Amino acid sequence: MEVKRSLDPRPSRGFHEALKDLKPQEAFVIYPGGETFPVGEGVFAAPLGAVMERLWRG
Repeated sequence: MEVKRSLDPRPSRGFHEALKDLKPQEAFVIYPGGETFPVGEGVFAAPLGAVMERLWRG
């Protein structure tokens, strides 16, 4: 996960480098917007509540 304060939730270079090393099934950029949408392969921009719900459901 990466957290952004901006409404433009572009993952940082370091985030992408970490994904290469860790190879997670999915990853999230948490931002203050209201919608969830893909920002890359297996990477989603989402509000905190949506990410928490996703993690809770498993």
